[in-house]
Formats: sequence, C-alpha cells, structure tokens
Amino acid sequence: MPGWYLWAKPRDSKPEVYVGKSEEGLFNRFINRFNQEYTVFWEAVHGPHPLIDDAYRMFPQSEYRKQIERYRCKAIATHVIWVAKEGVEADECEQVERELIQIFKTDPCNKVRGKPDGRYRETAIVVADIFQPQLLN
Repeated sequence: MPGWYLWAKPRDSKPEVYVGKSEEGLFNRFINRFNQEYTVFWEAVHGPHPLIDDAYRMFPQSEYRKQIERYRCKAIATHVIWVAKEGVEADECEQVERELIQIFKTDPCNKVRGKPDGRYRETAIVVADIFQPQLLN
C-alpha cells in the first residue's frame, strides 16, 4: 500500500532524520533501499570512515559519492515510522512527501525535490500528526 515513512531518532533534540515515499508499499521500498544503502547500517559498528573509504574505492563515480553522504544521514536513525493510505496517486504521493520534508525540515538528508504546490497540505498535516507522537516515545 502506498504511503510515507520517516527515519527518526525519537527523543533526540532533532528526532526527524529523513522523509520518504513509496507508491508500491513499504516492504518493496525498503528492500530496494537496503540493497543500495546497506553500508549505513554498519556505520554504528565500524565507524563512518572505513565504510566510506571502501565505498569510494569500490564506486569511484562522483554521483555515488554524493548519495553515500546522503545515505549517511540515516545512520543515526533508530526507528522508521510508516503511514499508509489506499488509493494514493503518484502526484499526491510526491506532493505530500515534499510537504513533509518542509514540515520536518529534513534537509540536507532529503534531496531537494522542489516546493510543494499546496494541493495536499492537509494530507501532509494528517500524516505529520501521526508521525509526531512516535517521535516523543
């Protein structure tokens, strides 16, 4: 089921880390993300530098380097919170994600995707209100 997710570190001074969306459902999205970003999960064990150095050596393309830095933002997250909504079209999914990025101020971890056009602001506020109590627990 489509929806939005928030990587977070509850009870932290800035608990919101990264906002994402999925038009196909959480499980498929995470399988895809974990295949691309698995190195960030080992950062807590090995520290950031050995993993980044290895990744840069294995993938010297500059675009991947930018992505690694963005992926690293998620390394501090301890929770992923998911909100699903049936019948979400691609445009709504994208616009709500843009709104959530602004609400939670997750730049620079989130890639700048443009400003939301405001059509789905109310949906984004409902989603944010569902996320919010989880950040305090």
